[in-house]
Amino acid sequence: MSWPWSLVVGDNKRALDEYTSKIFMNGHNTISMHNTCEDSLLASPLILDLVLVCELSERITLKKEGAKDVEHMHSVLSVLSYMLKAPLVPRGTPAVNALFAQRECVINIFRAREPHAAGEQAGRRDRRAPVNLGWLDSNRPAGSTATCI
Repeated sequence: MSWPWSLVVGDNKRALDEYTSKIFMNGHNTISMHNTCEDSLLASPLILDLVLVCELSERITLKKEGAKDVEHMHSVLSVLSYMLKAPLVPRGTPAVNALFAQRECVINIFRAREPHAAGEQAGRRDRRAPVNLGWLDSNRPAGSTATCI
């Protein structure tokens, strides 16, 4: 498949991957795959996601129990560890190097504005639940609600 509007970057990366699985009667099946792609174009969606999560994290304020003031997230955004190879955390904080725990952290942070508790699946019967859109609330007529589908 060719995309006529994408530029050729010239940083091709070649990879040969083999996946071996067990099959019937203790046999083995090996699939060899040769892949050539432009490395920078492969990483572009990830870079965009990193920028978006950074920008959203800048908007989040936290208030610890018993504290008087709210504070922003630490400048070392350990929440980005889910999308990076090696987790970076603030000095003195233990690093979590488990993919699913990192994923759950990201999900729970963004669930904080939702009406259901963190760690709870959003398996509601009616997916059209009212959502507080924060920065858009001032532009909405009084009494109206936004819905997510």
